Amino acid sequence: MKRLRLVALVILPLFLVPQVSSAVTLTESQIQSILSLLSSFGADQTTINNVSASLNGQPTSGTGSSSTGYTFSKDLTVGSTGADVMNLQKVLNGSADTQVSASGAGSPGNETSYFGNATKAAVIKFQTKNNISPAAGYVGPKTRATLNTASSPAAPTTPVAPVPETPAPSAPAPVPEASSFRIEADPSSPAYRLAAGNTTGNTLGILRVSASGEPVKLTSLALELTSGAPADLARVTLFDGETQVGDATFTGTTTTMALSSPVIIPQDSSKTLTLKGDFVSTDVYQAGTSGDLIQVNYDNNNAGGTIGIGQSSGQSLVPASSADTAFAGVRVFTSYPSVESLPIPSNMLTNSFMPLLRFKVSADSHGAIGVAQFALEITRTNASLSNFDIYCFQNESFSLPCG
Repeated sequence: MKRLRLVALVILPLFLVPQVSSAVTLTESQIQSILSLLSSFGADQTTINNVSASLNGQPTSGTGSSSTGYTFSKDLTVGSTGADVMNLQKVLNGSADTQVSASGAGSPGNETSYFGNATKAAVIKFQTKNNISPAAGYVGPKTRATLNTASSPAAPTTPVAPVPETPAPSAPAPVPEASSFRIEADPSSPAYRLAAGNTTGNTLGILRVSASGEPVKLTSLALELTSGAPADLARVTLFDGETQVGDATFTGTTTTMALSSPVIIPQDSSKTLTLKGDFVSTDVYQAGTSGDLIQVNYDNNNAGGTIGIGQSSGQSLVPASSADTAFAGVRVFTSYPSVESLPIPSNMLTNSFMPLLRFKVSADSHGAIGVAQFALEITRTNASLSNFDIYCFQNESFSLPCG
């Protein structure tokens, strides 16, 4: 009965006050009896270690935030609530350089169960400190693994009691985060060409979007008008096959297209997306300028404007592309000519006056055109040529001269 009275007198203060100065007068046998009794009651190892340290006159680990013994199993972001968030704040508050707040709500000892902007800022500091990329303030698989390592009870550097300690379970290995995506020009993008004003669906270029590590959902795209004027373009659209997934307008030289239908890029694969433009009229007194070269490209310098979401990790990813695209572009006119070669009567060159080339010039359906000059390239071998003339006819039989 004497031993039981001693245990009651010692254990009760230990749950109220971290240290009991009178405990140092106990014998080693009495201390071991107390620890054995705690173990038989099902006390956890952290409690037993703290009691042992206190009875031996050593400082206890207390309730510090850096070792909560909590296992994080859910992704967390702004707006999350519950015990996961409170324990997250405790781990963050364990280091001065990752504290949620120095005072008030969220500060050490005043942790809350709400994930707000202050918690996000502290998570970014934690991710930067632990080389977790991207440091976006979102708690995903890799961040959880590192948090679980940080929250595991640390083994004491010096023995505090002659009682063998059960080794703490090893922390889960960090989850590799090699997920990325990139955007570049697809080789099938069209070459330089002509188009008429007041037309829609003109192909400006074809983007190839590739994902690695996990599927990626493309939600927005940064674009740059590298040639032409905003007034030349009514809008720019993006197509996944035959389906339009986004549109945007230019008021300056850059814009961000928020996709109305986000596009899923399969893991370790790629998808092509077609960038198209609707041109305004270039007639007299209209907004467009006849002769402007329109070039719209992916803007790699605006990484924040292009966002992909990892479909396994839930993390926001920035593109790993190395440069802007450089599409050839489309030159816009009110109307434009097309030239078609026609056969000549004979391929035998004689020492006389004879036709060397026949061709047809047609105007686009958007209006008549005027031709000021033709540029011709002539290649010859061992022949002397002189007196070149160009004749105009109104029909392909060359029987009706232009009047």
